[in-house]
Amino acid sequence: MRISQAELEIDKLLVREFYERQESRKEQFNRLVCLLRDNLDKQFVLEQLGKKEDEVEEPYAEYAKKIISGKVERPEILPEDYLEIVRETFKLEAMYRAAIKRRVQNLPLYTRYHKYVRGVGEVLSFGIYAFLAPIDRFPHISNLYSYVGLGLELRCKKCGKRYFEDEAKKQEFIEKVKKRKIKKKKPEDFICKCEKPEPEWVPQKKRAGDVCLFNPWLKGFFRYRLGVLGLLMSRGWYFQKCREFKEQELARGYSRGHAQNRAERKMVKLFLCHTYIVWRHLEGLQVEPHYGAAHGFHEFIPPVVDNLPDRKGEPVVWCSEYEYYCDTCGCRRVCPKRIV
Repeated sequence: MRISQAELEIDKLLVREFYERQESRKEQFNRLVCLLRDNLDKQFVLEQLGKKEDEVEEPYAEYAKKIISGKVERPEILPEDYLEIVRETFKLEAMYRAAIKRRVQNLPLYTRYHKYVRGVGEVLSFGIYAFLAPIDRFPHISNLYSYVGLGLELRCKKCGKRYFEDEAKKQEFIEKVKKRKIKKKKPEDFICKCEKPEPEWVPQKKRAGDVCLFNPWLKGFFRYRLGVLGLLMSRGWYFQKCREFKEQELARGYSRGHAQNRAERKMVKLFLCHTYIVWRHLEGLQVEPHYGAAHGFHEFIPPVVDNLPDRKGEPVVWCSEYEYYCDTCGCRRVCPKRIV
């Protein structure tokens, strides 16, 4: 499915502005709850809700929701004009969500894959599509990792600057930095000039005084909104894989916090790898073998769906030979046959 670059830019705006409105709504709602807690007696709030203290965990939050929805009368301490502003904030977020839901129903990536993965809803799926489309601009999965800030880069241990073994990649980096038009620094200032460099592969991250070639907001979207709020909190198949990864990292001697961060990062990269494979199959594109699996560094894990209505949460290998998934051939790999 091909859409214009202008439409993709609108889709990106929809996603970013939705999360901005969501954060604004959360902050406004929390301030409203604090206002009610500071000025109203708890017993009065319970009477308004018609519940006992042991029947509700957060009485002030529930009371605030009922005030906004109009199910209970507005207390005198809350002005009517302020309450209308709060209600408009809720309505605006709902409008963005409705617009995203309408647009995502036309995307095969959602209707034939993400819809059946626990933790990946309509908004997350739409965000993945908006920021990564068209998928054919990433010839390898490693290019996608680098684009979203989850890849690795070669740096010198001594100076901390980028190190290049290939002159062509060095020139490519210089051209990218020139396009940024950075003042007071030249592209060569970000490259290692040590006489005896000590190169090592390190994860991408923002560094003070260094040029950032990935989108930090996009990295947060995949690392936190998709990884933590989506895949982890859903406690599906990817959550179980994250626990396995954590045990592996602990066995290597990492602390619990460090092992958890590495496991979450690995889980998100696994999901992105699966999305990359399925997406290219749906587009009729060739899928290059993953470098690590092709060279025997680790075992290839095929794409999995775990939210099928007739399988009760049982993980099943996704296969393009069938309409949504493969539960009969047992091939344990992505089926080479494509749906046209």
